[in-house]
Amino acid sequence: MTPSPAAALFRLAKNTGLVALGTAMGHVFVLASTPFLSRLYSTDQFGELALLLSISGIVLAAGCLRYEMALPGAEERAAVPIFMLCGVIAASLAILAFCACFLPWHRWFDHPILQLIREPWLVAGLVVGTAMFQAVAAFLVREGRFAPLAALRTSQGFLYAMLAILPLFGLLWSYVLSFLAGGLVLSGWVYWKHRAQTRSSSPGMLLATARDYKRFPIYLLPGIVLDMVGLSVCVWIISAMYGLSQVGQYSQIQRLIGAPMLLISASLSQAMLKHASDEQRARRPVWPLVKNLALILGACCLALLIVMFFFGSWGLHHFLGPKWRVDTFFVCIIALPVFVRSSVSPLSTVLITTGRLRHALIWQVCFFVTSVSILPWLAAHTSFDRFLLGYAVHQCVLYLIYFLIIRHDSKVPGPSTELVSEPIE
Repeated sequence: MTPSPAAALFRLAKNTGLVALGTAMGHVFVLASTPFLSRLYSTDQFGELALLLSISGIVLAAGCLRYEMALPGAEERAAVPIFMLCGVIAASLAILAFCACFLPWHRWFDHPILQLIREPWLVAGLVVGTAMFQAVAAFLVREGRFAPLAALRTSQGFLYAMLAILPLFGLLWSYVLSFLAGGLVLSGWVYWKHRAQTRSSSPGMLLATARDYKRFPIYLLPGIVLDMVGLSVCVWIISAMYGLSQVGQYSQIQRLIGAPMLLISASLSQAMLKHASDEQRARRPVWPLVKNLALILGACCLALLIVMFFFGSWGLHHFLGPKWRVDTFFVCIIALPVFVRSSVSPLSTVLITTGRLRHALIWQVCFFVTSVSILPWLAAHTSFDRFLLGYAVHQCVLYLIYFLIIRHDSKVPGPSTELVSEPIE
């Protein structure tokens, strides 16, 4: 019997809610520590954290070259080789990042982000920790283990909050260690659970796996790198043109006011990938599910924006302390693009399951090109507030176009043919 759109939405909401609960608990620990951290560390130190987070976003998206995206829909015998391939890629990229820190970057350009390469172990730990964290999360989604996935997300926020309160670690190392702990521990669990298959694996099998699933890095990697770099450009521009203090102010407010929608968005993306894949395998269009989710997310964003307009300044002033900028314009102009992006991004997994990755790539190229061309020009000719206004308009327009693409492609039934792999020999 074919399940109704309402039943599919209920299953998706149930799994999303479980993952969101874990993510929310992680954010609760971070939020509980924020009043202490905002008074313990300077805005410049939070600016350095913002730069690290911008790199972390790219690594989370590309640290396994997108092979982890093959895990939810891969054949049973291919799952462990794909996971092992992700581990090899993550370790290799970490070694390359460690070595790259010793290059004379300061001779070629001057940017606050160069402060991070003074600690090569920090950079290498960030790469391997965040990449394996993402691979483990994808493996848990494949097995339908949403409770352990929720625990994984809770542990990341808890460890960051607990370690950051201790001056011994600081903000940067606390963030990196929070990913290293969960990612490496659960990676060990996956290898131990499937130790028989792990021991029988060979470099030849991993190479065969890489070839069979090469469509994932070919079609997904360029777009996601462009997408994440486009998102990070704002932080890099603010730090270069307006200083670390301003980027610290911006990123702190962005994380706090965007936390509710971002946790829902992150959780929904992973659950949506599984359920959209199920719908496509049954040759059913996913548009009814996408439409319902879009309406729900849009309503949540509008409600949160209204709350920010009336109560955001007052609440953040008492929460962060006197040294942080929390006026209504600043709060709302930062909140708007975060809420819009959080509403549209979870729906984009439909483009993976329907095999319309070229459409996503075209949009991501446009997003990247406009970000690296318009935003630097805007920063060079306007004040900080006007730059934030222009950035908000840019994000809203581009993500509206993205939603229209998703709407069009989600109405097409049938399984993905673009990402079907050949079986492993």
